[in-house]
Amino acid sequence: LGDGPRSARIVIVGEAPGQQEEAQGKPFVGPSGQVLNQMLSSCGIARNEVYVTNVSKTRPPNNDFGAFYEDKSKRVPSQVLKKAIEELELEIRSIDPHIVLAMGSEPLRALTGRMGIDKWRGSLILTGTGHKCLATYHTAFIMRMYHYRIICELDIKKMKKHSSTRTIAPLGYELLIDPTLDVVMQKLDYIHTHKLPVSFDIETVGRHVRCLGFAWNSRRAICIPFTSNKHGPRAGDTTLILDANENPPGSHWREEEEHLVVKECKRILEDKDIPKCAQNAVFDMTVLAEEWGIHTQGLDMDTMLAQHTCYAELGKPAQGDPTKPSASGKKSLDFLCSIWTDTPRYSDYDAYDDLSTWKYNCMDCCVTFEVWRKLHDELKDLEVDEFYYNHVLPTMWATARMQNQGVHIDVKLRQEYTVRCERRLEEIQSEIKEVIGTELNPNSPKQMQEFLYDSLALPKRYHPVTKRLTSNEEAIEWHRDHSPEHGAILGRLLEFRGIQKLVSNTLRVELSPGDTLRTTFNVAGTVNGRLASSATIWGEGTNVQNIPAGRDPEHISYGIRRIVIPPRGYTFIKADL
Repeated sequence: LGDGPRSARIVIVGEAPGQQEEAQGKPFVGPSGQVLNQMLSSCGIARNEVYVTNVSKTRPPNNDFGAFYEDKSKRVPSQVLKKAIEELELEIRSIDPHIVLAMGSEPLRALTGRMGIDKWRGSLILTGTGHKCLATYHTAFIMRMYHYRIICELDIKKMKKHSSTRTIAPLGYELLIDPTLDVVMQKLDYIHTHKLPVSFDIETVGRHVRCLGFAWNSRRAICIPFTSNKHGPRAGDTTLILDANENPPGSHWREEEEHLVVKECKRILEDKDIPKCAQNAVFDMTVLAEEWGIHTQGLDMDTMLAQHTCYAELGKPAQGDPTKPSASGKKSLDFLCSIWTDTPRYSDYDAYDDLSTWKYNCMDCCVTFEVWRKLHDELKDLEVDEFYYNHVLPTMWATARMQNQGVHIDVKLRQEYTVRCERRLEEIQSEIKEVIGTELNPNSPKQMQEFLYDSLALPKRYHPVTKRLTSNEEAIEWHRDHSPEHGAILGRLLEFRGIQKLVSNTLRVELSPGDTLRTTFNVAGTVNGRLASSATIWGEGTNVQNIPAGRDPEHISYGIRRIVIPPRGYTFIKADL
């Protein structure tokens, strides 16, 4: 049964008892309970101040909560689970707390009907009993993914802050959506005249600006539409129909009106005396520069980069190893909203509806503004503000210029390399067929596993994380080194994969106009501070940091970096920090 004072302001709900909980007859007394006690203590909460319980009061078979569902996908709760949820609701009503902490996806679902702990953790929402609720990760999950503990503690601190009252205070947003031309001009002129600090954000249709939003504080924002069905045969229809990137719906304004609006936006964005903030600013600034020639100045903060500067160690599970952090996951605006603001999740909007999109755009601006202020203080508290402003922000500007300018490519030489590589791929496949007597696709995991473990009868290799049978490059290299009798054929397979990767990642990537190779540099793309590089969001370019050096005269890639050429009248130099 539940444990704690019946007058508690805080109720903590877990999933179900484990072995030690079952033995002692109390919830959260095993290792998970110890972690919970530690986190509560670090947040200034004593365990004996809170009431702790579980969705189910009985331990599920094999500790598998899925046993309480009728189906494997856990869509249909069993009668046992339904009864447990009813009893939980009665239990919470009898205590009548100020706030409930739902630890894990099952308590979240049982209390609110919402699914997805990553989606809803950190948001203040109401339970079915009308009580204030905040969800976070379960302590058992924290024990497996320990780098998430700080997130859980931030959620608990937020829960503590809101435990003084039962109600969720209204936030009082004032959002100017679908404003008239007069309202737009008056508001933008007011911002510019008074040099108000602003956050800005765009939504796009293909490569075009769909709308541009500004917020001048954390509760006031305006969304200025540019692409809509205001005029033309579908006038008044707020449903956006995406025919193609190059054929968006019509302009929201008359031509002369749009000219005035863009000119006023340009006045604000290019005024270096108006402090500005944006989330992932390089994307917005690039689109604004390419479409309207607006070159943003006065950027004080990119909240994504500031968050990464403060908490580089936070992240979603690294690809291939869920126990290790990756820098790419915990700096989205959704996450920043859940950590730094009291605004509930709002990003589940209808992107095909203009009104829904305009509201979402305003909310993004307001939340970015509020996060801006919070992260400004956090940078100082953690004593990384000088590092951010002297190193991170200048690096962002430098890499933004680099990625948007791109580098020129000798398309003739690139094609020569491509033909040479494709010819070699055909030769390797012929050599493989001649040796094994049949066709083999080196890129087919199924065919490769059959060849390695059935035809050659090699020892089976399993992925260290997924524990599944694998025929990846590491497995092939291991077998080549440990089975010299098959070294020649395995070497050919590795050569094939290497050349094909070279073709797809370097020689066949889509170029930008003017035979230019572009990339996207991510200053916050790694845990250790190195730059990350990838193709642009438009599908052009590649990770330019992975173009092979081509130093081996015996390898087909020898000299391949000669395809990258300087503009006429310039030369390349090599420098290192």
